[in-house]
Amino acid sequence: MTEAQLDIRPVQDDDGLRVWSHEGQGDDLVVAFSGIGPSPKQLPGLEFASTAAGAGQNHALFIADPQRSWLNAPGLLERIVETVRAEIDARAPRRVMTLGHSMGGFMAMVLPGFVKVDAALALSPQISVDPTIVPDEMRWAKYRNGISEYRVKTALEHINPETSYVTVFGLLGPDVVQRAILNAPRNILTILMPRTHHNTAAKLRNQGSLADLTNLVLAGKIRRAKQLLAERHDATSFRGASTDLAHS
Repeated sequence: MTEAQLDIRPVQDDDGLRVWSHEGQGDDLVVAFSGIGPSPKQLPGLEFASTAAGAGQNHALFIADPQRSWLNAPGLLERIVETVRAEIDARAPRRVMTLGHSMGGFMAMVLPGFVKVDAALALSPQISVDPTIVPDEMRWAKYRNGISEYRVKTALEHINPETSYVTVFGLLGPDVVQRAILNAPRNILTILMPRTHHNTAAKLRNQGSLADLTNLVLAGKIRRAKQLLAERHDATSFRGASTDLAHS
């Protein structure tokens, strides 16, 4: 089933939160978070449509933050938690997974701290955008300047020990700032892709690996997910904190 054939319907759409829903044929729920979007002139739209919906098989929620606040806009986190909990109550899914790239990856890592989530797949996520934690992070200054209070200072504050996390970073480019503060617990598997920068999601999609990786993480097959990227992309991986930043 193509993206155009999926029945994805808007649930909420206002200045503070955008949400779309897909009713799947199976028993799993994927919550997909959007990044900042391709243009500051356009509101972030839904991302990972066919991937999250599993070609129509999965229930899916698609969540976008119009203010691009990394969950720091007043009341945003509470609204998202309420929305996801309501979806879980309605669907009674067998497994719940979060998914996102960049800012969406940050949100995918944070949500399990507030809602029961079995697995999280974060592609090139920010671990923090708080300037007191990452003073050398110069990206997204326009959006960061609009954050009056950092209610969520770092994703690591909200890691759920019962959730299996997979983070995927490119070895090239400015994401080294984020990888350097990934002092992660053992339930976070970090995968590093050579010849790749912040474009992990696009590269995985273009080379036919994104859907396979998502399905494996959703099924809880984390070891197989690691093998998949090692075989197809020469990726390396580690659990917990990296002790060798030379390869980062």
